[in-house]
Parts: sequence; structure tokens; C-alpha cells
Amino acid sequence: MPLLSIPNEHGDRPEAANQRELPEAQASSSLARTLARLGREHHRHNLRVRIADFGLLELHFDQCSYRTDFPVAELPRALSARRYVVTAIGTHVDTPAPHCSENPLTDLFWIAAQQLKDEALALPEDAPLKLAQWPNFPRLPHRVEHIQLCGMLSGHPMSLREMRAHSALSPASIAAFLNAALAAGYVQRCSDDEALFAPKVVPMARGGLLQRLLNRIGF
Repeated sequence: MPLLSIPNEHGDRPEAANQRELPEAQASSSLARTLARLGREHHRHNLRVRIADFGLLELHFDQCSYRTDFPVAELPRALSARRYVVTAIGTHVDTPAPHCSENPLTDLFWIAAQQLKDEALALPEDAPLKLAQWPNFPRLPHRVEHIQLCGMLSGHPMSLREMRAHSALSPASIAAFLNAALAAGYVQRCSDDEALFAPKVVPMARGGLLQRLLNRIGF
């Protein structure tokens, strides 16, 4: 059962009796869902997660990185675990042990969001979105449609409604991509000024060789 323990004002760790359950614990939520919620919150402390049958995962928000003492390839399976303990560990970061792997925190939130493909997209359909950073796809689990959608947003801001209108992909596929990209920070909502001066998306005329080629790759 997932637990959360918080250091006291002196930085000491509390005893197990003082640990309190996370709200999702009643629903036996997966670690991926818990991380998705934690990623949306501001944290003063870094976090250590002990995952049953896998090992240690540390989230260093101040350094925008995470560490594991088990192979990163096992991370997708580890994030589906329901037996784990989350502990706040403060902002002091020790030198990683030789057997630990350290990677960008954005990667972790992307991988976690892949476990929540049916998560509802909490985003107005007409809110303009922009690609803030290309994901490092060689390092991340991804599908061809993820590259297509990043390419669509790289030219100019688009809303969810416009993405649906200009892509042959299903609404569910677009929503799943946006959930992961927004959680990792690869896609962001535009400011009012960016939205005001963004070029308008002009529908492409149907027919012709170019359109058929675009249809073949999902646009």
C-alpha cells in the first residue's frame, strides 16, 4: 500500500507510525498515477520511492533529474506497481552510487504518462498549445504518431480542436500524447500574447499528391 512520510522541521525522518497514506492509497493506485499527481504539485523536498520487487527511485525536483538503482528498461513495469513507499528526503543530493542510473525528470513523467492512456485530458479544446522542446525519442518509449504530433506543433501553436481537424489520428491517440507531453513539459499552453500573434492554421485543400502523402503519415 502506498505511503508518504514527511521529515520533521529538523530534517529527521519520522517513525513508521507517523506515516500517512496518500489519498490514492484507498484505490490502490499505481505508482504512475501517484507520480502524475506529484508532478503537478510544487515540492520543497525531493522524494524517494521504494518499489516492491524493483528497488529505489529518487525524484530530485531541484535538479530536474531522477535516479534508479535498477535498469531503466524496467521502469515502465515498475511504474505499474501498487506496493511502494514515498518518502520526502529534503534537497541535499548525495553523489549517485556507481550502480545507479540518473536521467532527466521529464523522461520519468513521460514514461509514467504512458501508463495512463485512458486519463481524461483536462484542457479546453480551443486552448492554443506549443511545442516547448522536442522529446529525446531515441531514449524514450514512443510511437510514430508521437513524432507526427510533435511535428504538427513545431511549426505554430495549435489547439486540441485544430489538431483533431488536421490529423487522421484518433481523438484518443491525440489526448494520450498530449497528456504525456504536457506532464513532461514538452508541450505547453501558449501565453495570451503568443496566442494573439500566432499564425492561423489554414486548412489544406483535399486531393493532390502532397495531400495523399500527408494522409499516409497521419496528417
